[in-house]
Amino acid sequence: MQIEALTPARAGDFFGFFEGAAFCDHPDWAACYCLEGYLDREENRALYRVGQRARRLRAAKMIEEGAMHGYLAYAGGRAVGWCNAGPRGDYRRLSIYEGLIKSEDEGQNIWSAVCFCIAPPFRSQGVATALLRHVCVEAKKRGAQWVEGYPNRGAKDCYEHYHGPKELYLKCGFSADRELEGITVMRRRMEG
Repeated sequence: MQIEALTPARAGDFFGFFEGAAFCDHPDWAACYCLEGYLDREENRALYRVGQRARRLRAAKMIEEGAMHGYLAYAGGRAVGWCNAGPRGDYRRLSIYEGLIKSEDEGQNIWSAVCFCIAPPFRSQGVATALLRHVCVEAKKRGAQWVEGYPNRGAKDCYEHYHGPKELYLKCGFSADRELEGITVMRRRMEG
């Protein structure tokens, strides 16, 4: 498996994944393009109302401007997985969680892993684990002190686990930091 950062040159792979394998078993989510973390709730809803084309154009613009972060996992030369991850401050949607940003976080470089999407034939084969481990390596290279994830405590299936299940974070060396409304904040310190 090969993991690559999302860049404008890889936008075609990103869109091919989201419009193909990513949601072949859940087509009503195909228009997500992993925008949720970057938008406030109302803006996200408004883009869904106007349709897939508008969301795709927004994602394309963000990728071109370097405003969307994440990593694509490849198998056999095609994208089979995705993790949206980058500096926590870039994810406006996280502001809905009261208490997420602690006073001791002030001035720290903290990264967030906000979404995972794995093509159905590649689920339960370690793709999400490889992506999260890669995120930690990249975050450390860029000076992050912490990487966080936000598993949904009430998730019942892989779709509701789009933030990644708690077990994934535990497997990758994270520990539970605190519970907020509906989520557990998982954290891993990026050591020296």
